Amino acid sequence: HTYTYTHKMDLDHFYFESQTSLHCGLHALNNLFQGPVFRAEQLDDIASEIKIGGETLLTHYSTRFGNYDINTLMVACSRHNVDLQQFDRRKDLSELPLQEPSVVGLLINIQSSGLVKSFFRVTRLFNARHWLAVVPYVDRSGRELFAWIDSKVGLRELTAEALLRLLQKHVHNSAEIFVAQRTIRPLLE
Repeated sequence: HTYTYTHKMDLDHFYFESQTSLHCGLHALNNLFQGPVFRAEQLDDIASEIKIGGETLLTHYSTRFGNYDINTLMVACSRHNVDLQQFDRRKDLSELPLQEPSVVGLLINIQSSGLVKSFFRVTRLFNARHWLAVVPYVDRSGRELFAWIDSKVGLRELTAEALLRLLQKHVHNSAEIFVAQRTIRPLLE
């Protein structure tokens, strides 16, 4: 594959938000966009506006805690001309369109692990899942890499091959992958 990288920098210069409350969706978006583009209040407002079948459903987040679902994240991204498309997990991961110039990165929803997962499974308060971002970049020496940005763990530098291996591991554990792609809006005449 030939990848198109939008960021030219070293991993230590990446924007990074660490986990607070259950706002991993918020942090994953800001890490994907490489800046404080979204606030919790904005995502709360989006989540409360989502209507399915004419009914307002408040299942898209948990008030004051976050825990945003994909519907909320999709609307937030669309307001910044980025479309989130779910990647079919049955396909080979080498079919991810990472080489497309319009691809900003990936949002990945993985199973949570450890005490958080155990607590939520026992209390049944939330689905124990976690959002993270993957952003392509070129480091200062010209290497084409990916930043795996997890608000609970930190940043990790990966080659394309290492990224695909890590994604495969998570897909086997029910991960969902969403491709973030810039949209082209036609000019109004």
